[in-house]
Amino acid sequence: SSGINAEYKERIALYILLEMGLIRDYVEKRQLTDPVMPGVPQGRLLMWVDIFPFSEKPPDPMKVDPPNPVEQELRVIVHAVTKVKTLQEIEPEPGMELLNDLVVQGIFSGDTEAQVSEIHKRAVNGDGMFNWRFKFNFLYSYLQRKVMVPGDIEDTYYNPIVTLRVMDSNPAVTKEPYGYVHLNLSYMPRGMCKEDWAIMDIIPEYVEPPKGKDEVIDPDDTPED
Repeated sequence: SSGINAEYKERIALYILLEMGLIRDYVEKRQLTDPVMPGVPQGRLLMWVDIFPFSEKPPDPMKVDPPNPVEQELRVIVHAVTKVKTLQEIEPEPGMELLNDLVVQGIFSGDTEAQVSEIHKRAVNGDGMFNWRFKFNFLYSYLQRKVMVPGDIEDTYYNPIVTLRVMDSNPAVTKEPYGYVHLNLSYMPRGMCKEDWAIMDIIPEYVEPPKGKDEVIDPDDTPED
C-alpha cells in the first residue's frame, strides 16, 4: 500500500542522512491542529531533534535557510524576420511590393516596459534584418524555478518567460503585433541544427500577455506568493 511505501522511503532517507553525518536522531513528526476545526488535521510539522550529553559541546547549528535568488542575465539575439503578414495604410495595387517599417519588441516576465529594437525601414514583403540583442536582468529562484520581483511588502514570483513581438513602427497602420512567440526558459525546446526543423510546433503555446504600460507583464498572469 501507499502507506507502507511512504514509511519505507522515510527509512531509506533516514539511513542516508545518518550515513552522511547530517543528523544523529530521528526526524520527529507532529500533527498540526486548529481549535476552530477540532479533530481535522491541518498538516504535519517535520523537525530534527538533537539530544546531546552535558559532557559534549553541541555542534554548530545546521543552516537550513532556502537559497537566495541569483542574479541572471538573459541575452536574446534577433537576426531577422521573414514572411511577416503585414497590413498597409493604403491598399496597394496588384503586383506592388508591400513596404512596412518593422520593429521587434522583447518583454520578460515581471518587466513593466518592453525593450524595442531598431526599426527596419521599408521592409519588403515582411522580410526585415535586425541583428539586435536584447538583455534582460532578473533574479531567479532555483528552488521555485521562477523569477522573483522584490516588493515592499512581499515578493512576487513569475514563470521565466520571454516574449518577442513583431510590430509595425507606425501605429496608424496597426497597434497589434503581426506575430509573437513566448519562450519559457524552464521548458525550452532542444535547438535545431537545420532551419527547416525549427518549426512552431515544438514551442508550447501560451496566451497573449496583457497589454498596458502600467501593468506588470506576465504571460501566465498568475503570480504566486
